[in-house]
Amino acid sequence: MNIIIIVLIIVLSSCSAESNSTRKPIHCKLGADLLRDHIDDMEKKGYQLEMSGGGMCGNIKLLSIGFYLNNSPTVAEARMIYVKSVESLLNSVNKNPDVRKYLDSFPFSTKNLQYTFSFPFLEVQKYQDFPIVYVSLIDGRILYRVNDPFTGSPNPLRTVYEESYEDALRIVNAE
Repeated sequence: MNIIIIVLIIVLSSCSAESNSTRKPIHCKLGADLLRDHIDDMEKKGYQLEMSGGGMCGNIKLLSIGFYLNNSPTVAEARMIYVKSVESLLNSVNKNPDVRKYLDSFPFSTKNLQYTFSFPFLEVQKYQDFPIVYVSLIDGRILYRVNDPFTGSPNPLRTVYEESYEDALRIVNAE
C-alpha cells in the first residue's frame, strides 16, 4: 500500500511540475508580444518576416528579427528603411513599463538587437552597380552588402559600405 501511495505522489507531482514548466515565463511572453506587434506593423508596410526570436533566459537580453522587402534600394534608401525600423522597435521596447523591469539593460539599444533586412538577389552584369541585398548590424556598425557572383568566393555577399549606427541615425534624423 505504501508503494502505491509513493508511486501516486510521484506521478501526480511530476504531472504538476510538467504543466508548470510548460508555462511561458512572463518576460518571454512580453518579449514575444513586442516582436509580434512589430511584425504586424512591418507586414502592414509590405515587409515579409524571415526570422524572429531572442535571448530571454532570465531576462530579455536580445531580440532577433529579420525581414524581406521586395525592392532594390540604394544605400541611402536601405539606411532609411533600416534605421526607422530599428528605432520603431527600440521605442516600443523602451516605452513599455511592463517590459522595462524584465530588460537585461535599460535603455534597450542596438547592442540588444539582431535586426536584418534582405532584398532580392537580382541578376547583375559584371560592370553594373550591384543593388543592396542584405543589411545587418554587427558590433554597432551597419553593413550594406551586395550579391557579387564575380568574387569567385562560395559566399557572394560583399560589403560595399558600412557606417556606425549612430552616424546612420544622425543622417536619417537630418533628412
